[in-house]
Amino acid sequence: MATVVPMLDFNLQAYAERVALVNYLDEQGLLSKCPPSELDKVANYLLYAEDVDAEVELKEGSRKKVSYETLIESTLGEATVQRSQEVSIYRVPRPTIDRKVDGDIPFMKDLWEAIDIISERYQYCREVLEGKREMDPNRELVPTYQTKYFMREWMIDLRREQFLLRDAFKPPVQISGFQPNVEKPDYLGMAIGPHMICDLGMTVDFGDWRHIHAMLKYYSGMKARIDGNPFHPWYDLYAFLDELLERVRLTPEQRLILKEKIRHTPNEDIVRQLEDLGGKTYSVNYISTIWKQHISKQIVRQAYLWWEEQHHQPDGTLANMMHWKVCPQCGRQLYAHELNFGQYADGTWKDICKDCVYHNKKKEG
Repeated sequence: MATVVPMLDFNLQAYAERVALVNYLDEQGLLSKCPPSELDKVANYLLYAEDVDAEVELKEGSRKKVSYETLIESTLGEATVQRSQEVSIYRVPRPTIDRKVDGDIPFMKDLWEAIDIISERYQYCREVLEGKREMDPNRELVPTYQTKYFMREWMIDLRREQFLLRDAFKPPVQISGFQPNVEKPDYLGMAIGPHMICDLGMTVDFGDWRHIHAMLKYYSGMKARIDGNPFHPWYDLYAFLDELLERVRLTPEQRLILKEKIRHTPNEDIVRQLEDLGGKTYSVNYISTIWKQHISKQIVRQAYLWWEEQHHQPDGTLANMMHWKVCPQCGRQLYAHELNFGQYADGTWKDICKDCVYHNKKKEG
């Protein structure tokens, strides 16, 4: 997918100038190639112009009556019903991070240090650009509107990471039957969505890509701690993650991104490595998207496949054997699943497994 943010000139401050630039990008057909998240950034680019003085009115749309069934079948209806179900007469407290309470979470203090640094840089850029303070000639950071924008986005992203990290390392608050004096368990539970592998109270969900991403983000540091120490609380969890990493089918580009992000390589360096690998050009932002979501979600799918294999092992019984296929090319017995085999239009599985199909195409190409 295309990214439009690098094409936006944040040094243009007049609303008319920014509109002219956006119109030009639209005429070139660049906006039509962008995902909704990128278009949101274009909208922010226009709304944050210095001379914008506008009020935004949100409209529900036509008041034309429709049947209940029609409403439910539409996406708008589904969202409306979902919102109505979430309505509460009680005020829902906004989730917060307590630096005194959450300081025991591994790597959380490092994250706070990074948040403070980026927040200070954003504040500096904002105040200089707004004329509230003089530019510091001794600082390497040059306050521009583009720098201010990226510092703001970076700061927001880091603050979100606090909640992902806390959710991955701490259990949700139990309302009923809560026992404040119960000690923390020595080991962590493991689950794949609704499927419980090991129930020990504090559970890491391998069916949630956010938990997977949190584990990958701190992979190098945690592996250094737990290697050779099978009694470490995270030993079994990272062993299972390693098994899923061996199983997951990633493109050479995704495999390189995974390896380098685990090493904490900057995105700019990864972009250059990808160009050397196959000549493909990726934006810095798209590297983050692949790292955060695409790879993590593929690992989640492998986790669900692993669960299916464990509960339908090829033990000779008809009920279980019908879930397995043998690839005539490589001779492997694989679970009949979309990750292993392609499907025909009628829903039947193809004979050759996806690994062999990939290798065959590679030889032909």
